[in-house]
This record gives sequence, structure tokens and C-alpha cells, in this order.
Amino acid sequence: MTPAAPPAVVARNGDGQESPYRQQVGLLERRLRKLTDVLEHQEALLARMSSGPEIDTGVASVYREVQGLDDSVPEAERKREMMQQIFQANMQLRESVSG
Repeated sequence: MTPAAPPAVVARNGDGQESPYRQQVGLLERRLRKLTDVLEHQEALLARMSSGPEIDTGVASVYREVQGLDDSVPEAERKREMMQQIFQANMQLRESVSG
């Protein structure tokens, strides 16, 4: 839930310009809104992940979000097959080197 924005009250100095204090407050309010949006997005992702079936997370990733092949990509199934072949070749190579 996003908090309601405070009423627009502008403190002006003698020149009719917005005071540095109000500029700083405005900047901080914008940062707070941005952080609130990011938090809401992360909470939605967490809720979606926790409501689904338990998934083996595998090896930790350097990416912030899950990476993978999108089903809407043209020839997605062909690309999956190629990735499976690469994985199998990699496993065979590891076995031959370690064996």
C-alpha cells in the first residue's frame, strides 16, 4: 500500500524561490516513493515464489532475478534441446577430466 502524498506546501524564501529545505524534503519524498515501489515489487515476487510449488534452487546465481529461456521466444524448444546437449557434453567432459 503506497502512502498518500502529502499536500503540496511550498515554503518560499524572500526571492520567491523554493527553500533549500523544501527542495531536500522533495528529493527525500521522491526517493521514499521509489524505494516503496521497489519494496512492493519485491514483496509481490516473494509472495508469488512462496505460494508456488517448492522448486530446487540449484546453484546460487550472480543475477538478481531468475534467468532463463522465455517460452515466448521463437524456437524456444529447439534452444532448450541445444542447451541440454551442451549440458550433457559438459558433464561428459568433466567426467573424462576427473576420471
